[in-house]
Amino acid sequence: MVSYQGGSYFCKVDFPQKISGIAPEPGKNTEMWQLLTLPGDMTPEYIAIRDEVVEKAEQVESSRAAVELSRQEIEDAQADVQQMRQDTQDASQMAIASRQRYQGRRQKSRRIM
Repeated sequence: MVSYQGGSYFCKVDFPQKISGIAPEPGKNTEMWQLLTLPGDMTPEYIAIRDEVVEKAEQVESSRAAVELSRQEIEDAQADVQQMRQDTQDASQMAIASRQRYQGRRQKSRRIM
């Protein structure tokens, strides 16, 4: 690929064949050269569309980052809920064990009396 007089061109010659001294014709396809971009400056319309695409791409990236942050916050909240469930189960089991110990002591003290 070459840039020539403001345009970009791709050489259509198959490897290992070489060409020398045959320049692209500005703005045209030839037997040896495929026109990729026309010579010239960007039009105001093109610039406006390009700027809009860049702005939308930035918005998409910002939205993607916000979604990723929300996903992480949800995962963190789910982990917190799971830990609270485990803590509740542990406290419940401790309360049951404590109650059973208390009842066992109570029955023992009744037998002694």
